[in-house]
Amino acid sequence: MIVFFYEKTRLRRGVWQTASIVLLIALLCAFFALFNGFIRQKERDMDETYTAIPVTVAVSDLTGTKTDDLEITDYIINYFLSDQYVYGGELQEKAFSSYVKDVYLKASVYYSFGAGFSNLRKLSGITSVAAASELNPLSGEPITYFAGYDESIFSSDKAVCVVSTAVAEELMQGKDNNGNVLLTVQMAPAATGEASTQIAFDVAGTYLSESQTIYCPFSCVAAAQTELDGKVTGDSLSATVRDNRKLDEFRQILQRHFAQVDPSGHREEIDTSPVLRYHPFAITVHDEMLRETLNALNRNLQTLYRLKPMFACMEVMIGAAAGFFYFHIRKREFAIARSLGTKRLEAVLAVFAEVCVIFALGSGLGAIVLLFIREAGIYYGMAAALFLAANAGAITACLMATGKSGVRLLREVE
Repeated sequence: MIVFFYEKTRLRRGVWQTASIVLLIALLCAFFALFNGFIRQKERDMDETYTAIPVTVAVSDLTGTKTDDLEITDYIINYFLSDQYVYGGELQEKAFSSYVKDVYLKASVYYSFGAGFSNLRKLSGITSVAAASELNPLSGEPITYFAGYDESIFSSDKAVCVVSTAVAEELMQGKDNNGNVLLTVQMAPAATGEASTQIAFDVAGTYLSESQTIYCPFSCVAAAQTELDGKVTGDSLSATVRDNRKLDEFRQILQRHFAQVDPSGHREEIDTSPVLRYHPFAITVHDEMLRETLNALNRNLQTLYRLKPMFACMEVMIGAAAGFFYFHIRKREFAIARSLGTKRLEAVLAVFAEVCVIFALGSGLGAIVLLFIREAGIYYGMAAALFLAANAGAITACLMATGKSGVRLLREVE
C-alpha cells in the first residue's frame, strides 16, 4: 500500500515524463499489432486467392493449337465424369473427377432434315453454353430462349435444341404432328450406307448467326453416338479445378494420361513419336494468373516475415532503453531514498510497480487506438516482451543507482 501511494505521488510529480513513456509504450504496442495484422491480412489474401481465381484445364492436340474437333475417346471423357478412378488395374482412393467441377463437354453428329447430310450441318451436344465458343456471351451471339426455357437445358436430358436464325425458319416448316423438329443423324457427313437414327427436338430458342449448327444437351448426342457407334466421342473437353490447393496433386494424375504441350513441335515429328501411341492428347492447365498472383503475394509475405523479427528486436531494445533512462535520470531520488533507510529490494519493488502502472496505461491506450483504427487488439506476445524489456531496463537503472550507501550516493549526485 505504501508503494502504491508513493507511485501515485511520483506519477503526479513527473507528469510529463510519465506521459511521454506511456505514449511511447502505446505507440510500440499499436505499431507491432498493426504490423502483425497486416501480415495476417496478406495471409488471408493468399488463402482467398486460391478460391477467387479459377483455374481451368483443357484437352488439346500435342502442340496445344487445337482444342476442338479432337475426337476425344470415351475413356478420357469417363475420367472427368466417373466417380471412380482405376489406374494400373487398381481402384484409386480419390476419383479423377473429384479434382474438377463444371466439366464443359461437346460432342457432335451430323444431321439432315430432308436436304441431305453436310459437314456444315452439325448437331452438337454441350453440357454448358461455355462449351461452345459460338454461344459464349463474351465472344459469340447471345441466345434468345423461348418461354419456359433457359441455359439449364444443356445440363438436362431433355430433347430440346437451340438453332440459329439462319435455319430456324426451315426447321419450323418440317415439324411433326407433335410440334417437334425431326432430325436424322449419323456419325459422319456424306457417308453412304452409314447407320443413322432419328431424334425429335423441341426448339427452345435461337441465336443470331448464319451457322447451321444446332445445339442440344450433351446427353442427347451421347445417346445417339452410343446407338450409332457404340461409344461416345467428344469434340472438346475442359473443366475447372475444384480446389486450387490440390493443383499440384492433380497435375501428377494428369501426367499419367496426357502429354505436355509442345507449341514448337513439328507435326510429322509428333506423329512418329512414341508419345502419340500412349498419350494422343495434351492437357493445358491455365493457372498463369493464379501463379503470378500467388508469387507476388508470397514475395511480399516473405519480406514481411523477415522484417517481423527485426521490428520485434528494435521494439524490445527501445522498451529496455526507455525503462532504463526513465529511472536513470532519477539517481538523486534513489540516493535520498537510500539515505533515509530504504532497502535496495524495496527500491526495486517500487520501480517494478511503477513500470507495471505505466505499462498498463500505455498498453491500454494502444488497445483503444487499435479499436478505432483496425478493430484489432494488442499483440500479446510483443506486449509481454516489451513489458519484460522495460522492467529489465528499469531494474538495471535502479540497481545501478542503489548499489552504494545512501551518503555516498548523495555525494556523487551533488
